[in-house]
Amino acid sequence: MKVSVIIPCFNAENHIEECLSSVMLQNHSDVEIICVNDGSTDNTKSIIQKKIDNSRFPIQLINQENHGAQYSRNVGLKAAAGEYFQFLDADDLLLEDKISNQIRLAESQQNPSIIAGSHVREDIEGVELSHKILSQSDTINVWELLMQTKLGITSANLFHAEPFKNGVLWDVNLKHSQEYQLMFNILKFNSSVAFDHQPNTIRRVGNSKTISLTKEMDKWLAYVQLRIDIVQFLQKHKPEIMNVNFRQMLFDAIRMYYPHNPKHAVDIYQQSFPKFFLPMPSQVTSKGYIQLFRILGFKKTEKFKGLLGKFVRR
Repeated sequence: MKVSVIIPCFNAENHIEECLSSVMLQNHSDVEIICVNDGSTDNTKSIIQKKIDNSRFPIQLINQENHGAQYSRNVGLKAAAGEYFQFLDADDLLLEDKISNQIRLAESQQNPSIIAGSHVREDIEGVELSHKILSQSDTINVWELLMQTKLGITSANLFHAEPFKNGVLWDVNLKHSQEYQLMFNILKFNSSVAFDHQPNTIRRVGNSKTISLTKEMDKWLAYVQLRIDIVQFLQKHKPEIMNVNFRQMLFDAIRMYYPHNPKHAVDIYQQSFPKFFLPMPSQVTSKGYIQLFRILGFKKTEKFKGLLGKFVRR
């Protein structure tokens, strides 16, 4: 079964050679590599060209002006011939069993639309930070895992080609939650998912310690909006799987957005929940918070919590 590895590359000269080498070490035999050079101004292009001559797998290099990672992945999709797609960031790495292990899972489970993978997080110097091992219970449906951001990450997952051939693409306008928006669109097409518990992907995490308040607000707004879209889709198309957990996860998401834009968060809450909604205890919402909520409602409870700060836990 052919796998197309699609790598968007922008000024990746410090990482792309190691990234490509990790793909070439894969013990799955049927692999093609598509590198989309997204307007790099460093030596990314020349490094890829040198690797082409010494690669055990065919490498296609596509050069374009800078349009961003999502656009580049879509360009790679048009050139891909595989039955499964491996999206790989240029600073991430695959261990040698990554693709073969996930293809075995796919073949044993009737070719699901997504193989959600575990991964190891490292800093840019290669120091291990954590393991993210996926666990999946038969009693939890994939839509709940999607809401919980527990369906893997871009480089750790493997994606069946069929949804993309039927119009699913990366959203080039999104700045946050891109991979989960993509998986939402795939699951709308086909909700079959397999789970790979072996951490055969290394995700490199940058060392930046600062993020603007605007970007942080936009990140949480995208997080909330995606969960609104999921809930609305399920209410309309899959009401049989809707349960109180989905409402609670949306409520928790709005609560996390509230400190960044209180007024908008209140508006979203009022649009999304009936007047007599009552939250449940969760990792985000404590029993003490719920007691206040019964008396004060959402807006006043959040304001009160903000005023008291550390004296009111969650």
